[in-house]
Amino acid sequence: MSSERQVRKYYDRVLLGDRGDNFITQSYKKGALDLGISVGCPVAPDLVKPKKSGGRGVVEMQKRYGEVIFSNQVLIEELDHLKRGDLVLQLTEPRPRIKGEPLGEHSNNWIPEELKENVLVPTSGYILPRLLTEYMNIAGPDKFRNFKAAMQVFRRIAPNVGNDISLVVRFAEGLTKTLSGDKVKTELILKRLLSVGKLKEDNVLTDYSRIITEVKRTKTLSTFYDSLVPADRDRLGIYSPERLARFLKSENFGQGTFLGDDPAIDLLCPMERLWVSAWRHACPQPGAVSGNFGVEWARARYDECDFTQGFIVSLIHELNPTLESQIESSTSRPEGEPVGFFEVGRVPLSHQKSISRLSNLVWYAIPRVYIEAAGRGQDRNWERYSTAIKLTTKAINESKSPIELLARLTNLVVNEIDVDPNLLLCHILEPSILQEGNNQTEYRQVAKTLKKHAPRVWKHYLSLSPVDRQLHGIIGLEELNI
Repeated sequence: MSSERQVRKYYDRVLLGDRGDNFITQSYKKGALDLGISVGCPVAPDLVKPKKSGGRGVVEMQKRYGEVIFSNQVLIEELDHLKRGDLVLQLTEPRPRIKGEPLGEHSNNWIPEELKENVLVPTSGYILPRLLTEYMNIAGPDKFRNFKAAMQVFRRIAPNVGNDISLVVRFAEGLTKTLSGDKVKTELILKRLLSVGKLKEDNVLTDYSRIITEVKRTKTLSTFYDSLVPADRDRLGIYSPERLARFLKSENFGQGTFLGDDPAIDLLCPMERLWVSAWRHACPQPGAVSGNFGVEWARARYDECDFTQGFIVSLIHELNPTLESQIESSTSRPEGEPVGFFEVGRVPLSHQKSISRLSNLVWYAIPRVYIEAAGRGQDRNWERYSTAIKLTTKAINESKSPIELLARLTNLVVNEIDVDPNLLLCHILEPSILQEGNNQTEYRQVAKTLKKHAPRVWKHYLSLSPVDRQLHGIIGLEELNI
């Protein structure tokens, strides 16, 4: 496509939907959705909605998707011409999703199953055509002249880059250099390179970390990126690692409190939101939990337990000042009980020397016992929930310490509501918490307190065979060493 006439004809053909007779006769909405599928957009149905319904409209999305398809075809053909088939594969080949980076935000009941298991359009393949499209629209009044300038940059860069991530960053850098320092236009290029929207849809944090690393190696782009304060990046929807860091302060780890009303939390991708919830809940292995149960389930579970813990602490404040005085934000790890398993980056350095409130077995278990008392899912109703509050109030009034509160509440829940003791013991004597915290002394203290204040539950525990304990996720008697 060396001539202006060829480019304009090709461009018009794509935007007019010249994709077969069947495509042309489809409704506009169906056509827009088909284009959305072809570019791997998981939120296409939401985007093609009318503007009054929160979307961008069918005509607008047909145009946008068409522009991306055009840009992608041009760039891929150019790479083939340059004999960079390796880059073509990296830009176009679907890949399995990385563990811990599941599909993020998407339109319900629409996406193909394959999209849940694979990234159909690699991050680099998503970004590259959008850089060209953006530049064509903003660089100057003549789109064809903009196109020629962009392709000159691309032809200069593509032969020498090592991989697809380097290609998109170097292309963005080259385009930025031609904009003569125009702040607004540079912001738009940077937004295409580090779009928060893409991150929220695909959770591709590993790729974005690689892009940030590459950006730091540039001159023009890096200088401009660093000049943007966090508020500017938030306003523009540009990814910033610092956005997550502001929610992960050491003093907030394991306190079960909301880490602020900063609107930037809405810009975090689902995995980052999970990490925020896990941080305040003191879960040192959120990747493993979300891998077993799903990101949304894990985050909802953390948040429910934190809300419940806060509610119980507020009752203690109101009813039992003596008990409240024993609620500590953190304690030192006992000698001989070093920290156990944790995922790198998911705990503060202080976690290795101190035990936050919710890293404590007692405060891990108390909200969960309450939740079982109140009922989970369809078992929850107002009568049962109010009963749980009454029993918790009674246990608070009668307890002299948090560990006694756990045992007394457990005893009341089993005797008054007839909850299956196994549902409580799998929280109170949870094996994974011992692996994470190595808190053997606390486990023995909890067991002894159960024996004294919840005799029915303790008797039930002793009646379980080793196989039954393992089946229900309850620690074995030999591990308690009592």
